[in-house]
Amino acid sequence: MWWHVTGAAARRMAIVTSIGSAMLIPLVGARDVGAQQRGHSIYMTAVEFKGTTTSDKVTPPSIDPSRLSHGYTYNAPGQADPSAPQRWEVASYQFSPSFITAYQGDSIMLSVFIANGDHHDSS
Repeated sequence: MWWHVTGAAARRMAIVTSIGSAMLIPLVGARDVGAQQRGHSIYMTAVEFKGTTTSDKVTPPSIDPSRLSHGYTYNAPGQADPSAPQRWEVASYQFSPSFITAYQGDSIMLSVFIANGDHHDSS
């Protein structure tokens, strides 16, 4: 009986070892993927969101968002509409996809479709 239990355990161990080895074989022969030069075509959409309100409804930001990033525009109360001194505006872009990963040496073709936008610098 002891031999039979040991034999069953050995067979299970052999099966697990075989499966594990079969899974590792492709990895052993694979070259470093990061070292291979690749070409990418990336299609991105950028949407400009604009918001307008008045300082009696929503307090304007204490820091001008356009000083934090070139991706924002801000017109403080009195600047947005001189005839409505409480009105203020803010705008920002949202990119989809929001980030891209590329390796040094990769060739990139970036095509951006901008909906409802003007020219704004961003990085």
